[in-house]
Amino acid sequence: MKKSSIFLIIVAIVVLIGAAAAGVVLSKNNGDNNDRETVTVTMGWEAEIIEDIAGDDFNVEVMLPAGTSPHVVYSTPSNVANLYNSAVYFEVGTDVEWEVAFLEDVKEDIPDSVEIVNLSESIAYVGMMSEEYGEGDEYDAHIWTSPEYLTEMAKVIEEKLTALNPDHAGEYAAGLEGYTAAAEKVGDAMQALADRYTTSTAESPYVVMVWHPAWVYFLQQYAADYGIYFDMVSVESNGDVTADKAIEIIENNNGSAIFVSGFDEGSTDAVKEVMEKNGITVYTIDPTSENMLAALTEFIGDLDGYLGDLTATSSE
Repeated sequence: MKKSSIFLIIVAIVVLIGAAAAGVVLSKNNGDNNDRETVTVTMGWEAEIIEDIAGDDFNVEVMLPAGTSPHVVYSTPSNVANLYNSAVYFEVGTDVEWEVAFLEDVKEDIPDSVEIVNLSESIAYVGMMSEEYGEGDEYDAHIWTSPEYLTEMAKVIEEKLTALNPDHAGEYAAGLEGYTAAAEKVGDAMQALADRYTTSTAESPYVVMVWHPAWVYFLQQYAADYGIYFDMVSVESNGDVTADKAIEIIENNNGSAIFVSGFDEGSTDAVKEVMEKNGITVYTIDPTSENMLAALTEFIGDLDGYLGDLTATSSE
């Protein structure tokens, strides 16, 4: 993984945030929010879960905004200071590159009053091997692309929020129930997809080309539970690639489409233009979306379009 740029940027901000840790005492809330606890999360989809469960009962600090890569630091001294004044920090805990680099530098400075909850350690999940940059001996970090694991992490979050605000236990239980129902609708959409496209098997899956290999839990684990099988092939599994090289990899896999993230090089206008000129459809889907359930539903819609084209071509 590309950690060097993260460490360089973190070094630059540690001096600033050290001042907040050492001598600046901030209230947990400001203005009209002074009656609410602050909780901090790494990514926007965690904040969405908190809002779905607890509404606006908590101030939520997000360290990495939606649509930004966890391979780059976007933290500022202000939100790090807010982390230091939080009741809880919900970390994903699956060796997300930003979290690893950030916490190595600042964890000792985080006050004891901040409870760090590792979401992945709190649930049971089956780790999938990573294809990122050829590191096949490591587990993939992107467990939040599975609605099943999102639901399990939501249960952990609901339990902790209830402990912080027990008077609202019933409301939070209802919020969790609503989130679970929304996750089940993603499953309904995946089942409908599996019912439409019935020719894949574990031995002969549909090949799905992606730029960044963020979707292994969704495509190769979650989908299989519904009887549809995908083989995710990343064009950057061996490092950064040019548009021409990506096209070569796609064609070698008999592909006609690729799924890219908004922060991939493959999502740039120049690369998309080259792809499309070569007859390759480019779908954009965000693995850091604030609303992951909606993003995954959109992904299934795009897969429907892709498989429709694929099966139509194969039948000609």
